Amino acid sequence: MNVEQANAIPMSKILESMGYMPVKQEGADHWYNSPCLQNDVPGFYVNATKNTWHDFGTDKGGKVVDFVCSYLESQQEDHTIVDALRWLDVMQGCFARHELPNAEPAYTDMSLHLRKVAPLRHSSLLAYLRGKGISPEIAGQHLKEITVSIDSQENEFYALGLPNEDGGFEVRNETFKGRVAPTGVSVIRGKVVLPDTVHVFKSFMDFLSVLTYQDTDNLDGDIVILNSTSFLPLALPYIKGYSYRTIHTWLDNNTVGLKATQILTDFAKRQGNLSIRPMNKIYAGHLDVNAWHCAMLNL
Repeated sequence: MNVEQANAIPMSKILESMGYMPVKQEGADHWYNSPCLQNDVPGFYVNATKNTWHDFGTDKGGKVVDFVCSYLESQQEDHTIVDALRWLDVMQGCFARHELPNAEPAYTDMSLHLRKVAPLRHSSLLAYLRGKGISPEIAGQHLKEITVSIDSQENEFYALGLPNEDGGFEVRNETFKGRVAPTGVSVIRGKVVLPDTVHVFKSFMDFLSVLTYQDTDNLDGDIVILNSTSFLPLALPYIKGYSYRTIHTWLDNNTVGLKATQILTDFAKRQGNLSIRPMNKIYAGHLDVNAWHCAMLNL
């Protein structure tokens, strides 16, 4: 990566990957809390059209590489242009979602329409869960039974639905995978108030596999379900600046999962008070947690 390529990376993506979201937006004018000063004053300005920034707290500004140099300096790290390019090269997988392709079977691109939300009780959905080694009773604590239709078709069908933080649903049944827009990550609060642990899962099936295996309806720590590995950047603001001290990662045992784990590891290092505990050894030899769980049950 050279300076020209680095300066073409959207500032919004960089800040999002660091856990910063706009405090205020007016067209191309975006205001953030300053990453360099780490305060709660929205004095960090970004012009999204020009892809430039100015930190009124430090009276510095410029392009992307200028920002990274300034940020590294604020963290008391080496902050030459070479250091900035190296940092961006490590982080670039978090800036562009296509760097983290979804390793799951392809989701349909058909438009889903939500018709009804109800408690989980349909026999076919309960049978599907049992076939995946999941306790329907435990699943019912976190999933909804939703009725959806595709595009403008009148035919409706039942599916498991996990709400996300943006108001949409992750949709799945035995023959179908999809999403009701808007898409996003799902956050489930654990048993402990202000826990020091957060668990990051790729899918709700992986999460429910752990609950069923442990015979519990929830974990002590909070849970972030990505719903797609490509949504990892959207999860970071839910982890940054909370009570967490440890991130337990339950991601896939493949290139995509390992890369996502590395991005979370780099993110944790930048926070200073976070550590990473990958859980992959538990389900080594299997793609994901549910595959391991089913194998343990001879399913």
